[in-house]
Amino acid sequence: MSGADASIIRFDPTTGEAVLWSKRAGLTAGDADIAFSADGHVAATVVQDFENAAAIYAGPVQRLRQITHDNDAMPALVKAKSVA
Repeated sequence: MSGADASIIRFDPTTGEAVLWSKRAGLTAGDADIAFSADGHVAATVVQDFENAAAIYAGPVQRLRQITHDNDAMPALVKAKSVA
């Protein structure tokens, strides 16, 4: 998490970190935030925020895309506002 954004980063001690994917949302995947393939190139997660219901995102780590659209028509239950 960086502020309100959830991000997937690659950390290389010689070159530093690189943000591979970021979204202003929360992520869940079973007991973790993101599930990765054995080689680390593909990921899946459930993405949701205060104004959008849960959706499954999956694909190559740098290009995760929304897979499910079952909840797209659900109205927001709350309105979030930063107090910072």
